[in-house]
Amino acid sequence: MAYYKAKQHSIQSFSLPIGVIGGFYRAYSTRQTFAFPFMGPDPLVNATKLGRLGGVQAVIRWHVLRGIVYAVFGGEFGFLLLNPLAAKVCDIGLMRDARMKGVVQILGGLDASEYSKRSNQGETTAQLSCQ
Repeated sequence: MAYYKAKQHSIQSFSLPIGVIGGFYRAYSTRQTFAFPFMGPDPLVNATKLGRLGGVQAVIRWHVLRGIVYAVFGGEFGFLLLNPLAAKVCDIGLMRDARMKGVVQILGGLDASEYSKRSNQGETTAQLSCQ
């Protein structure tokens, strides 16, 4: 069981870097529009004038800000995409493992109320498999 949980955490650990890289890629691919995520380019916003800065420095900082915002959204999207996948890999691995067959049969045969009642009584999976 620990092996499959470790595998799940291993897959989940890839979600943030993949999401951030995807966010940076999206920011790079939309650099001509000067737009932020979920917002179209605003004609009233002048990216060449940012506070006291102007010209090239303002444009560079505008794109850095866009890259950070896209990376944050990409990181969240990576979590939403890979975490359910990691949980499914863990569940399928547990169900196909011959050593876990007894535990899976017992836990699969319990309805939700009986499972919560047994877990509240402090029964472990080893005790459940011996019954």
